[in-house]
Amino acid sequence: MSRRPPTDPPHADLFGDAACVPAARPGLLFGDDPAWAFADAPTDAAGAPGAAVAHAARPPLPAAWAAEARAADEPARAAAATALVDQAACTPVAPGAVLLPGLLTPLAGALAAVLRPLLWQAPLRHLRTPGGGRMAVATSNAGALGWLSDARGYRYASQDPLSGRPWPPLPALLDAIARAAAARAGFPGFAPDAVLVNLYRPGVGLGLHQDRDERDAAWPIVSASLGLPARFRLGGLRRDAPTQELVLQHGDLLVFGGPARRCFHGVRPLAAGHHPWAGEHRLNLTFRRAG
Repeated sequence: MSRRPPTDPPHADLFGDAACVPAARPGLLFGDDPAWAFADAPTDAAGAPGAAVAHAARPPLPAAWAAEARAADEPARAAAATALVDQAACTPVAPGAVLLPGLLTPLAGALAAVLRPLLWQAPLRHLRTPGGGRMAVATSNAGALGWLSDARGYRYASQDPLSGRPWPPLPALLDAIARAAAARAGFPGFAPDAVLVNLYRPGVGLGLHQDRDERDAAWPIVSASLGLPARFRLGGLRRDAPTQELVLQHGDLLVFGGPARRCFHGVRPLAAGHHPWAGEHRLNLTFRRAG
């Protein structure tokens, strides 16, 4: 179900004109070179997994980025974001699943500002499945818990295995957005303790799966789409159940809980393109109550 063309309409940025970035740049989030946000090389020239990059103590976050993050994460900004969500239009897409289209687009500058320190401290990396395969989606985490996958299985943990330190705290702006979006969709009281950050490149998708690693499925998942559009598939309680397809655009929030919480869902391989916020990428933030 396509709701609008992939080109975003112009929006005023609540926190500055940061959404209007020349297309020649890699994207507002990553700046001139996205390599700083990764802990391993994506692929070599032939498409094979690149060599892992040793995780060492990084220099401090650039001062300009640190200042932008502090300004974007002030309580007044979180309150403004909550008010924006409270007034947002809601589109039911399935029992328990609600779309808040384009909601985050005016917050583009603030979102980039609070996400840069997160990725600086816990850079994106390609996890291994329990069977040893390398995941095509690059991931990171923030909050009290972070989702991991390796030979020990799928699980949540309080420390980043790359650094041995706790995951970055959940920025107040992101926490406020997730809480307000869940309430707007009919799930009041949601308090996320984890946000999984997934980064997609062109050609990368995510097969149909259920989110079953959280302790209590009574709480919804709040999913934020940033950057290139994605074709999201939402099915039923069986993998072979029919699916509906939603085109998720930059700034869309999708909340799924209740009957939809255990539904199989996935993402079609990302189509090539360029977005002024994320360059040639799609960033997906999924807020969860894991513990």
